Amino acid sequence: MKLTTNFDLTEFKPTGAPITWVPSSQYQLFLLQTLANNLQIVRSAMPSGCTMTITDSVRLSNDFNRLISLGDHPSPTSDHYCGNVVTIDQTSPHYAQFGSTYFMSVGAADVIPNGMDLQSFFNLAITLTQNNQCKFGQIIIEQNPDSGQKWVHFATDYTAIFSDKMIAFLNRPHYEISNDGGLTYISYVPQ
Repeated sequence: MKLTTNFDLTEFKPTGAPITWVPSSQYQLFLLQTLANNLQIVRSAMPSGCTMTITDSVRLSNDFNRLISLGDHPSPTSDHYCGNVVTIDQTSPHYAQFGSTYFMSVGAADVIPNGMDLQSFFNLAITLTQNNQCKFGQIIIEQNPDSGQKWVHFATDYTAIFSDKMIAFLNRPHYEISNDGGLTYISYVPQ
């Protein structure tokens, strides 16, 4: 199913899901369509011949443990869960704020640019967002410290889903960098 000119629904499917995967609800499809529409704006602004590869998007609850076993540091509040309910352990720093489950994830995609360096791609997405040409909840450069692999994480626009009060409650920084696989994040201030 085509979501935009350059993005197909299959690019957003969970790891290991069959090519026939479809979202679990109309709400989840809405989240992915909103994300794809904004990614398309960034894709269309890239230099001629450049493309994007989505390496990770929708996650299921069992992906949390799979990623931990790979040495990653997933958060139970990650927007990758795209509306799926995730259990929060009582020892998690998120437990006091959200309780035993989290269901407010809005959808996310990890993207690698092809034909364009990652920092320029990151800066392009931020510029387009700041110029109100597209909207994302978060744009983050992330890196796997073991492999050195880098990507840009895009989260669906929170203003399309939540009130200003809920966005303030969630308190998600707009631009960040993580060099340790999501263990820690530092704020990024665009120049």
